[in-house]
Amino acid sequence: MVSKSQIQTGILGASLMMAITCGYIYEYWQKHKPPPEIPIQSWDKYMSQTGPFIRVTTVSAPLKGSFPLDHEGTCKLEMLNYMVCLHEKKQQNSECRHVAKDYFECRMNHGLMDKEEWQKLGYGDSKEISKQNIPVTCVCKVQKLEENVIYTG
Repeated sequence: MVSKSQIQTGILGASLMMAITCGYIYEYWQKHKPPPEIPIQSWDKYMSQTGPFIRVTTVSAPLKGSFPLDHEGTCKLEMLNYMVCLHEKKQQNSECRHVAKDYFECRMNHGLMDKEEWQKLGYGDSKEISKQNIPVTCVCKVQKLEENVIYTG
């Protein structure tokens, strides 16, 4: 028969072994912790980078490089002339090429665009176009828009 003291000694030994084992498990877990949870903001990025369907995107620079926007409105009158011309000609760009050429010329003269030969911009085959070819109604409408500060678009 087993005495009471032997049972208590066995229980004490088993408890000690359990405590040591738990200590080792805790130390192992501290060293090999799982990574922290991924924040929701980066979850889409994380999901798009894993799996067999990884998309490789390559970004290429524009052909003509970057150019500054006309924040000061230096060529705004030419731009509005072009927009009104397009509206009057029912979005037919070929009929408004002379106004577009004036707009490009304004941008080149004010440093908003690199100076290029007209042939490279697609205007080499056209005759030399002067500002006299712009319809008077087009200029008048743009000036009226400028005075009233009403822009539609």
